[in-house]
Order: sequence, then structure tokens, then C-alpha cells
Amino acid sequence: MNKWLFCIWGLSLTASAQKTEIVRKSIENMPLDTHRVSTLFELGRTYWLEGNDSLAQLYCKESVRLAKQLKFPVGEAKARLQLVRMELDYLTDLQTAYNHLDTTLSIVKKIPNKSLEGQVYFRRAQLYESFFEKQKEVTPLLNKALQLFIEAKDDIWQGTVYGEMAVLLTNEGKYAEAVDLMLKARRLQEKSNNLMALRSTIPNLGSFYVALGRFQEALQCFQEAEKIAQKLDDQRLKAYIVSQQAEIFEKQGKYKEALGHFLQAAKIHEISQATQWLPRIYARIGGVYLSLKEYDKALQYTQTADSLYKSQVDSKEALEHVSQINFGKLFLIQKKYKQVISYASKGLEWANEAEPPLRREAAEYHRQLSKLMKSWENHTGIVSL
Repeated sequence: MNKWLFCIWGLSLTASAQKTEIVRKSIENMPLDTHRVSTLFELGRTYWLEGNDSLAQLYCKESVRLAKQLKFPVGEAKARLQLVRMELDYLTDLQTAYNHLDTTLSIVKKIPNKSLEGQVYFRRAQLYESFFEKQKEVTPLLNKALQLFIEAKDDIWQGTVYGEMAVLLTNEGKYAEAVDLMLKARRLQEKSNNLMALRSTIPNLGSFYVALGRFQEALQCFQEAEKIAQKLDDQRLKAYIVSQQAEIFEKQGKYKEALGHFLQAAKIHEISQATQWLPRIYARIGGVYLSLKEYDKALQYTQTADSLYKSQVDSKEALEHVSQINFGKLFLIQKKYKQVISYASKGLEWANEAEPPLRREAAEYHRQLSKLMKSWENHTGIVSL
């Protein structure tokens, strides 16, 4: 999956940082009841939006603990699902995330609650998207979730599934189809004017327009997303919007403007240190320095991105394509052909084995290998390596 697309998030809640602090202080005087469970959950999610993941986890875990004590299954399920959503930003403790999903599934089947059950399958699908051995299970899980949301008449989460399916289409280069599906998601979610659903749908739609070169439509989406980010005090969304604006500048050859925006996004993500975001921002910064022919800085940022990602992700399948592509470009410039073959071949294998295959990434690895062959021919006068 292309993780530059803004991941689908949770639902409801509008609270500024100031209001959050007031609510946090008021908890001390709240009785130990279900209202306290819900307030703890909302606080946890709001701190997550703000980029304060330590407090977010603290309050969500406290919500789980109190919900279990009060035998309040809906409250426990929601808090556990939010903890799983936060793990999607890191992928550093997958077993705990899977345990939360298993427990939540058991809870919601007993209630029963079809919408929450669908959310379990949806979150599991999102976790599986990052790992080869699980990717074939993603689409069946999304279809299973969608059917449950349809049965529950839950338009918001139906739209969320369509949005995720649209993201998967972009991996196959099917951006026109992805736009149509994302517009369908948007129409469903706009019925309730739910900002927490639209906070991913609208900016993702903008990113699809960027890929299609439809920059004016993309910028319009980002302007709408900025308003949502302001209302929710959503630092993660702000960082995403800035990074997408940087991508537009990069595509237009305005590399200094792109660099400034990527550095701005990096400052936001450095607060949370989210493994699924910060390494990619560093890698994109490295890519811009490549375009500016500042190769030392390009290598520095790419190495930082690569080491950060590989040291944190809870899987042996730790490969980040933006860094991998940067390395290939740098080695081509340095005429280190064996390294080009090593990095491009491994990247190509991973891109082709992904489900669905990552066509854009595969095309870039093929380009690097083709360029290597031409350079080798010119240098040696022979074709074979």
C-alpha cells in the first residue's frame, strides 16, 4: 500500500486543545461510570490527533481498564480499536494490536454489534496491508467489513471502506477509478457531516488528483482539509497536507519550495516519531536534495529514513520504497553498479510480490536497471553483466 495516502481514521469528536485540557482536569471529579469511560476514550483520541501519543495511549488504556471493570463492552471495544489505530502509525508492537483485535471481536460478537465487528475486520485489513504474507487477506477482510456496515446501515464506515479500497486501486495505477470510488465515499460520509471521517477522505482524494496532475482540484481538496484540521486541532492532518503541497511543488520542479514544505511536515512528525510517517518524510527530503544535486544531504536523509524504519518496524519485512529508490538513484550517480543491482532488484521483488503489485515503484526500479544497462554498455562495449 502507498502509505503516502492518508490512512483512514476513527470517528466523531471536535475539541480544541484548550477544551481538551479543561476536560482532562474535569475527569478527576467524574464518577466511575460509563460516561467517564467515553470521556477517557475521547481524550485519548484527541491527544492522538494533536500528536501527543503518550497521553493518547494512557487515556485509551485507562478507558479499557475502567470499561472492563464496569462491564461496559461498547466502551472497551472502542478504546481497543483506537489503540489499534495508533499502532498503524508505528507497526512496532503488532502482537499487542492483534490481541486487541481478537479481544474486541469476541466482545462485539457477544453484544452483538455489527458496526464494531466491521471495524475489527477493517483495522485488521489495514495492519495486513504492510506485510507480504498477509496481503492476500486484505480484500476479503474489507469485503467482510463492508457487508457488516451495509447491514448496520452505517454510511460513515461504508464510506471508510470504499476509501480504503480506493487507496488500494492507486497501487495498481488506477487513479481514475480510485477517484470515482473516493467520491462515492465522500458522498456517503457528507450525509452526516462527520469531520473525523472526512479528515481522511478529502485529503486522500486530493492526493489522487496530484497523481493525475490535476493540481487545482488537488489544492481545492487540501484547502477543505485545512479547515477540518483547524477545527479538530489535527496536527497529523496538517503535516499530511503540507507534504502533499510539497509533492505538487516537486512535480512542478520547484524543489526549494518542496523542500521547505517537507521540512515543515517533518517538524510536526518529529513530535510523535511515528514510524509510518517520519521515515517517509525524511526519505522525501532526501529525494528533493537529489533533485537539487546536493548528494551528501540526500544520502544523509535517506540513510536516516532507512535506519529509523528498519530499527522500529515489528517485522522482518522492513523495506521502505522511497528510501530504496533514493539509494538506487544515488548509486547510479556514483556509478556503483553492483549496489544499484542489489537495491533495485530487491525493491522490484517486493513491489511485484505486493498484493496488489506496486506498479509505480516497480516502474522506477525497472528504469534504474535499464539506465544501469545503458551505462554499462557505454562503459564496457558489451551488453551482458
